[in-house]
Amino acid sequence: SSYSGVYQVTVDFAPSDPTVTLPTNASTRLNANLTFDWNVSDPENDAMNYTLEISNVSTFASTEVNETMNTSNYTTSLLDTGLKYFRVNAYDGNFYSNYSGVYQVTVDFAPSDPTMTTPGNGSSMFFENLVFGWSGTDPESDSLNYTLNVDDNSDFGSLLVNTTTNNTNYNLSNLS
Repeated sequence: SSYSGVYQVTVDFAPSDPTVTLPTNASTRLNANLTFDWNVSDPENDAMNYTLEISNVSTFASTEVNETMNTSNYTTSLLDTGLKYFRVNAYDGNFYSNYSGVYQVTVDFAPSDPTMTTPGNGSSMFFENLVFGWSGTDPESDSLNYTLNVDDNSDFGSLLVNTTTNNTNYNLSNLS
């Protein structure tokens, strides 16, 4: 009996399931340059593409982001605020990995910089019942805390007042 012809078979394995490293699951992150990062390995070291899905619903019935890329990270500042669900999978040209687990991140916007309203810059005031006032806003109407630093030198090296409050004014009294 003779042998049949020569056959060549290439064996390929699916990439590992992605492990998300950023953002931390169930964390709150500012929307400015929010980075998603993950790790995947492939037994044959094939070049891979990744699909990242970000959604407002855990079923991913609709997505805010559905991007395929050849890098294992993605940075955006275009997400709406609120709770997001995200997952990623990998494709090595032959096989898809499973999706990573479903992760969560709460996207928040930074509040505006506070604006001093009283006393006016460069004004002269008596220390008795001196009131500092300011205004600030938050895009989501979150409650804000403010830190007030008062010093008699512009280097703020020896603070006379260092306090945090959720009010938009502070009555400075008994300053010696």
